Amino acid sequence: MINKLSNNKLLVSILYCLPFLLMIDSWLRMVLFVAGVIFGIVLLIADEKYLLKYYAEKSQQDDQFADSVLISRSTLFLLLLVPLSFFVVSSTSGALGKGFVLGILLGLVQEMWLLKKNVILFQKRFLSQLKKSLDPSQIELLVIVATFYFLLISIWSALMK
Repeated sequence: MINKLSNNKLLVSILYCLPFLLMIDSWLRMVLFVAGVIFGIVLLIADEKYLLKYYAEKSQQDDQFADSVLISRSTLFLLLLVPLSFFVVSSTSGALGKGFVLGILLGLVQEMWLLKKNVILFQKRFLSQLKKSLDPSQIELLVIVATFYFLLISIWSALMK
């Protein structure tokens, strides 16, 4: 499943970059933006496949990772990503950094849409640090708000060049 999701994320990230190619005036900025989006997606994939083993605790029974929370999907990371992405898009002119942050947001929003029907898996993946469990309608609202924020910050980034 991870390989299929990884391939889908990379394909969606390439499709996501196409409208930006029309908006960016310099070839170098265009290449840096696309590279940033791909780096953001690769970070999410690498966290799940490779980096988890460096910070997760192994269970003693079967040498597997026991209910480990991915750092890039933790509630704290998601909450801090909102002001960080706002800062990067509004205050920096680097196309690589903007692409990187938008790539991370794209990957996370895509995962949220894929997992929103499975409440238990969504809770475990994104909201494991919350004490309260959300019901399906609240998860649906959370996904819609995250998507709206992602689209808003993407459009703003495209218009600010």
